[in-house]
Amino acid sequence: MGAPLKQTLQSLGWVALIGMAVGLIGPTARAGARGSEKLPEIRLCVKKDVCLTVEVAATDAARQRGLMFRTHLPADRGMLFVFDTEDFWPFWMKNTRIALDMIWIASDKTVAFILEDVPPCKADPCPTYAPLRRARYVLEVPAGSVRKWKLSVGQPVTFEWPPKNPDSSRVPGPGKVRERKALSRAFGL
Repeated sequence: MGAPLKQTLQSLGWVALIGMAVGLIGPTARAGARGSEKLPEIRLCVKKDVCLTVEVAATDAARQRGLMFRTHLPADRGMLFVFDTEDFWPFWMKNTRIALDMIWIASDKTVAFILEDVPPCKADPCPTYAPLRRARYVLEVPAGSVRKWKLSVGQPVTFEWPPKNPDSSRVPGPGKVRERKALSRAFGL
């Protein structure tokens, strides 16, 4: 084999190797970007006159990301983590930059357990926080919300998940109207 041909094949080998690496890394990068996609939002009321807009984390990827890297959470916002079954779902604050109140909610949509003012994790290993009662949902809201609302175990919480009528055109929310079609597309309803 001549020197130019050998050199060309070696160069092609590097190109192929780089191409394979990009091919393997590309889907991973896109999957990571999907984890930061906008989550569906619903209206959730902790009391008759206290309602907020919550993002719904109903997939493993969304639940794993949670509120990581957020530097602010407005008082009328939160995140609802949805699980298929009731259990003692533990949470941690890894890469969470803000203090939160955590509210575990049973399948009957009553408050099962509350932890207030859970601090961000400053160093590994991060502590885990688990309820003393089983829950199917966990609501994370800005620290101090539970105290402000005077929320307690046993109180009902109202929300619709999954939406009963995903084809209806709009979901009312505080200050904004959300498209239900986005929910049906996101969760195949």
